[in-house]
Amino acid sequence: MHTYDSLDSSLVLGIDIGSVSAGMVVLTPEKQVVWHCYEFHHGNISGTVEKMLDRIELQCIRSVAATEQTPRIIQADFRCDDHVAVISSARHFHSRVGSILHVGGEKFAMFFLMKTVHTPA
Repeated sequence: MHTYDSLDSSLVLGIDIGSVSAGMVVLTPEKQVVWHCYEFHHGNISGTVEKMLDRIELQCIRSVAATEQTPRIIQADFRCDDHVAVISSARHFHSRVGSILHVGGEKFAMFFLMKTVHTPA
């Protein structure tokens, strides 16, 4: 089990379950990654998710976010499209990202990102 060294119960658990794999991440309120895991589920989604959840301290989790494709049996406080999750994450961790190749088990996507220009009102 992963310990979070004096972090309080303000962490966010992110979950993405697709057709062939499951991914989880634990983030601080400042969006710093404190734990992550990615595993192929081989059709045993519930067993894989249970094994992954056993590795984290659930009492430290304040809220759960999941992608829209994640089965509804996962109770999430927030859901978003997996493409939005990928783009938002890439922009957060790599501020100068220009493109993203997102490859999943059954689909893939290529995103070309434009620099956002804010003009005064």
